[in-house]
Amino acid sequence: MNSSYAITISMDQNTVECLSDSYYSLFSFKAVQGPYNGVPLVWQKTLDYGLTTQIVWNDTYQAYSSFSSIQNTQTININNSYAIATGDRFTITSTKGTGSVTSDGSSPAGIDIYNKTTTQFTCGISQTQSSVACPTCAFTLYGQMQDTITPLEKVMLMFSIAPVNAGDVMEISDSQCILIDLSADSTREVTYQINFGWDTGSQTGMTIYPPNTALAPLPIQSQTTLNTSDFSVLNGFLSGN
Repeated sequence: MNSSYAITISMDQNTVECLSDSYYSLFSFKAVQGPYNGVPLVWQKTLDYGLTTQIVWNDTYQAYSSFSSIQNTQTININNSYAIATGDRFTITSTKGTGSVTSDGSSPAGIDIYNKTTTQFTCGISQTQSSVACPTCAFTLYGQMQDTITPLEKVMLMFSIAPVNAGDVMEISDSQCILIDLSADSTREVTYQINFGWDTGSQTGMTIYPPNTALAPLPIQSQTTLNTSDFSVLNGFLSGN
């Protein structure tokens, strides 16, 4: 059974009207842990906000391959996408980026994307928000290499007028943003007020960041080390066991 999560944003009427009159969109970014070369994608961009706004998602995933290059503000076009779960592996077996999904992943909490070809791809995962699978991240995947991407139940929010859309690379925040951790509580509430910004109400698991914050270390967290159990699984995979 899939788990669902929700963030409720509360605003007063003046805030909603000021944001709307200035064409601010609500942006969301979904956190993952993966290789150091990852970048965040805009997970959702919407003008459909009001006094009370909910962002709802569940832990349903897809793994994708793409021929798009990773550049700031550029769209990652998904060429191939496969339903997948944590603990699974998507193996790319053709130069078109197609392949198959198996249940022999190297990490119970992660999603492996293994490039069995000599063609370089961009890869990542999508996560379902409001019944639509939206890409959350992009990583460079070289030939004969594997990326392991671990979904994290953290979401970053900000209001922005940046000229980017869902699925686009965004590396720097252009306004105050908030990172909300839902790993211990599947529902969280936060407020936003014009001229004052985000307000956590002194809740734990929420961190506010100023404009011009690099997003890669926040919704995209680098996985630089493997623990002992990871090495055991990886060695078994490489040896064919």
